Amino acid sequence: MFQLIFTLALWFNVFPAEKDSLFIVIDDCGNWEMIDYSNDIRVKKLPKGPHFYLFQEYSNTTVSLIHFPISESDQLDTMNLTLPKILEKNHLFSSNIPFWDWLKLRPEIADMRIFIVLPKDYCSSKRFLWNQRFTLYEIKVSARLPDD
Repeated sequence: MFQLIFTLALWFNVFPAEKDSLFIVIDDCGNWEMIDYSNDIRVKKLPKGPHFYLFQEYSNTTVSLIHFPISESDQLDTMNLTLPKILEKNHLFSSNIPFWDWLKLRPEIADMRIFIVLPKDYCSSKRFLWNQRFTLYEIKVSARLPDD
């Protein structure tokens, strides 16, 4: 019995519940620009991995999706899933998210982990390949009202 309780406790700590995660497929590919900081000398002290942000401009404001740890202790995860597995989860397509809903996804408001499929992956022929695994990147959303 003790082993069962220990195994369950370990399982829930190692594999956190995905109900607190949102998966966003960036499908409006031409609307997003990406800046990659992976090889920038300023991020050499940060953990290895891709460092980037995507942004989309709206009238007088911008939405940014940031996969860039602020400090060494701020770790943003990645995972690999097929498109059918992503669609089984709590997911949205970016083309269906109005600006006002991006505001609700900022970390200070939304208490969830947010993962994205990059537009360069989704908008390629990869999405038509059977069992193609996509890398999902945990991001932080930054969006401000024009007056902020």
